[in-house]
Amino acid sequence: MKSPSQPQTDQGTTARTSLLAPAEIEHLIEERAAPLRDELEELRRENKKMQVALRESENHLKLTLDAAAAGMWISGRDGSWMATPQLNRIFGLSPDITFHREQDLMDYIHPEDLQQLIDAWMGSLRDGTRLDHEYRIIWPDGSIHWLAAKGRVCSESGIPRFVGITYDITERKRMEEALRQRLETERALINSSAEIAVLLDIDGIILNINDNYATIIGKRYEELLGVRVWDLIPHEHVSRRKSWFDQAIRSKRMVKFEENRDGKWHDIIINPVLSADGTVIGVAVSAYDLTERKLAEQQLREYSESLKRSNEDLELFVGIATHDLQEPVRGIVIFSQLLLNQCREGRWQDPGKYLKVIEQSGLQMSSLVNDLREYSRVRTHAKQMEPVNTTTILSLALNNLHHVIEENHATVTYDPLPVVLADGTQVAQVFQNLIDNAIKFSREEKTPEIHLSATPSDGMWEFALRDNGIGIPQKYFSKIFMLFERLHDRDVYPGTGLGLALCKRIIERHGGRMWVDSEVGVGSTFFFTLPALPS
Repeated sequence: MKSPSQPQTDQGTTARTSLLAPAEIEHLIEERAAPLRDELEELRRENKKMQVALRESENHLKLTLDAAAAGMWISGRDGSWMATPQLNRIFGLSPDITFHREQDLMDYIHPEDLQQLIDAWMGSLRDGTRLDHEYRIIWPDGSIHWLAAKGRVCSESGIPRFVGITYDITERKRMEEALRQRLETERALINSSAEIAVLLDIDGIILNINDNYATIIGKRYEELLGVRVWDLIPHEHVSRRKSWFDQAIRSKRMVKFEENRDGKWHDIIINPVLSADGTVIGVAVSAYDLTERKLAEQQLREYSESLKRSNEDLELFVGIATHDLQEPVRGIVIFSQLLLNQCREGRWQDPGKYLKVIEQSGLQMSSLVNDLREYSRVRTHAKQMEPVNTTTILSLALNNLHHVIEENHATVTYDPLPVVLADGTQVAQVFQNLIDNAIKFSREEKTPEIHLSATPSDGMWEFALRDNGIGIPQKYFSKIFMLFERLHDRDVYPGTGLGLALCKRIIERHGGRMWVDSEVGVGSTFFFTLPALPS
């Protein structure tokens, strides 16, 4: 028989039961619930911390967005829309206006930019590419502002959303436009006057350049901005140009100079550009074409020199007319009068003698007049300068002197001779006169020996014609080149004294010079220079 305190279970096992007082049950529950309350309290504390951190994060994000004048937004494929309050301020709207879809904002987009923004937006949604687009909006007050939108598609819990940020770039656009206008103003100024104009920083980087200089360099204006100007200048000119550049920076003053390059003259001005505190922050370089002015100045100088020479020639001719021509004229007049007197008196005392003197005086006067004409024709009937082979010119002169050379058994030798820029006919006359003189003024006991050579000298060719003649005293070195000056009587050495004066005049017309070195009884060397061909 079972005891009532030990009831049986359905499985035939005995369950131990006990009867507890209410106080004991309450104590047991309190004991079991304590750990749960501690965990719950800990969860509450953690939750509170997370809420504080979240609020701080939200505040930080809000401050960041405020500072950046940016607004965040989230767009769903279903057309839903959420945005931070900063976006309203960016659009010039009241904070209490709420938008539920992105289409609501489209009314504020500038009509000219709307389609491009839609295309960029839809393209990013379709292709999953980043959105990076700039566009204009119109505020309710009618003012136009520039915005930049950046965003991308992301997936949260399998739901794709378009998340991005929009911020105001109006000030940046204003600065860019101001810079563009400044650059265009600078270009307008530098294109208006100087042939070449460029604005550089202190390192020689091009900040602005005029169209003409860009064309000279062979590039477009845009390609040259940010390029070092020293990389565009021929290497051989960099050092000199940079010294002027550095001088302008050091002195903080304008540097001005003239330069002749590639056949063109330029007036170059380098002006330092100073900041408000007086620091040099760059230089403005301008160049003005002086070629026409220089050519005009050169023509004026040539005209002045020509006029001066003409006046000198006129004075010389007057002197000749009053001196050299007087001698033969006097002889003609005197002996003509003697002959006339004899005719009147009916007596003839050797008229042939008088007539011979008159003939010689006439021939002498004719020679003087002819030589004067030859002398004046050096400039008035000159040919254009052109490349001429002086070996060929010498052969022509030797051919003209063939009989003189043979009669005097003279020998003429020469080194290889150059090609020069000259009037070939006049140079042949110089060769011919010098060789003829060398043969004429030879020593009786010596066969005339003449040698011609040439050496380069500072863009010219220096010729030297050496002979073994009678020589010239040093005190007459300059006098022999004067018109009709003679060192010997006509009976000993015939001629008018024109030859060397004519040679000197021809050489000077070519931009060269002529001189002599000689020793009496040994021989003379006549030197003269002619221009070399331009390289």
